[in-house]
Amino acid sequence: MSTVLIVDDAGERLDVAAAAGVDHDVAVGLSTPIGENLAGHVAQSGKPLRCCDVPGDPRSQLPAVHEAGITSAMLSPLGHHGEVIGVLAVESVARRRFTAREQSLLQLMANQAATAIAKARLYHAERAHVDELRGLVDRVNNQYHLLSRTQDAHDRLTRVALEGLGLGTLAQTTAELVGAPVALANQFGCLIHAASRGSDDRAGELWRECSADPRFGAQLAEVRENAGLGEPSFVGDGGFWRIVPAVAAGEALGFIVALEPDSLGEVEVTLLEQAATIVASELMRDRGIAEAEARMHGDLLRSLLIGGGDVAQVHERAALLGHDLAEPQCVVVAAPAAGALDDSLVASAGSWASARAGLRTIVANVDGVAVALVESADRVLGRESVEAWVAAFGKRLAALGHKGGVRVGVSGFTADPPDIRWAHESARQALAVCELDGSQDTVFFDEVELLATLVSAANREPMRRFVRRCIGKLADYDEQRGSSLTETLEVYLDHSGVARHAAKTLYLHPHSLRYRLRRIDEIQGIDLSNPTERLMAHLALKLRAVV
Repeated sequence: MSTVLIVDDAGERLDVAAAAGVDHDVAVGLSTPIGENLAGHVAQSGKPLRCCDVPGDPRSQLPAVHEAGITSAMLSPLGHHGEVIGVLAVESVARRRFTAREQSLLQLMANQAATAIAKARLYHAERAHVDELRGLVDRVNNQYHLLSRTQDAHDRLTRVALEGLGLGTLAQTTAELVGAPVALANQFGCLIHAASRGSDDRAGELWRECSADPRFGAQLAEVRENAGLGEPSFVGDGGFWRIVPAVAAGEALGFIVALEPDSLGEVEVTLLEQAATIVASELMRDRGIAEAEARMHGDLLRSLLIGGGDVAQVHERAALLGHDLAEPQCVVVAAPAAGALDDSLVASAGSWASARAGLRTIVANVDGVAVALVESADRVLGRESVEAWVAAFGKRLAALGHKGGVRVGVSGFTADPPDIRWAHESARQALAVCELDGSQDTVFFDEVELLATLVSAANREPMRRFVRRCIGKLADYDEQRGSSLTETLEVYLDHSGVARHAAKTLYLHPHSLRYRLRRIDEIQGIDLSNPTERLMAHLALKLRAVV
């Protein structure tokens, strides 16, 4: 009789994949953990084995061996590219002493079988990838029209806003894009503009009928009350309207009301929501004048950097400036390379840059340095959008007569609202590295965190944050599950990433160690093939005792 056993995905067991000359139920019982029983020892050592007295061998503990009446056995590892992927076994119910020649022949068959198994696995993996790619192509083709049309519409609406053509042109452009009459109302439900495709007054007639319906007023109030909850639009029950709030800082500053919405598809609804975002920014811009806004920005930023006081009041002041302190954001500090920055330059350049980068900002001149609290508006807050803001800010400063440019430091990005004072401190640290380095004009804290942390090592809090960011998720997982992945990572890095040596120290099979390293990557997101990430993780592990 013969049996083929394959290492499972976790690298911890040998499972019977095929058997001849033995009942299926009995064959299944021949599965074994790696390192135990005859097959498990072969898989662990990678060396063939012959045994003429299986029942009397202390390494043989499987009841199925006795049930099948196996007396003698010969086993060879299934090796592929230096890795044992299984075991090929030949068993006999009669006592038999297998010869070295028979062992060599079995090993040759095992090598061929291992190659065939590896090829079969590769084939199935490739087929799965092909099927996945085909599905992706289909989805891309289905979304191409939507993306193309929404991008063109967004560009057109943005041009209208940036060219200062007013809310009337925005309403008319929106009606033409969605192919349905629309009305633009303020936050109290009063009509600002009504527009139809073409030059007819269909939108005006429908608005008068719509606004006279008691249900519309009630639904408008409901949408206004729930504007901060992220509901993009509301279809009136039994009505002929669709309400899309123009929201900024969790407040509905106005509404786009689509009339005769039955003709609107998914693309048109998306266009309405994009138009509402731009309308909200226009309404927000109309709320105050530049000098008052600059004073408010400066006062608010100083309050945030000092801390304390009435937190609710500070959030309310930020909301009046179109900024939601409960949203993810970052801090940008810009110091002049030469000369000085005054309030009017910072306010004008900051506002101009925000409009062009599609970001919401609170910008002020704090002790001769421009400080900007940056929040996303119509795009994802990230390196690209902040770089666009920095480029526009510098360009506007130059246009206003500032010579010499600026050096910029940017705080880290998080998915949660940051500690503003810490974000400001990290941006200042990035700026300090920028000024010391001199090779670049903009430095992101995430890129120099290690250097900045060590520069300010007298302060334990930056080190604590560094350790938390590098291995915090892993430490939390160990604490919650009672596992030891943090220790595994430290031993692995202590052994210079040599899995064989680390596995020996941890009393693990190399397959088990590799499985743990994959889990570490999944939990913490550490790319152990990246030298910088290995260094940062190793340093964080060693700094744990310090902080």
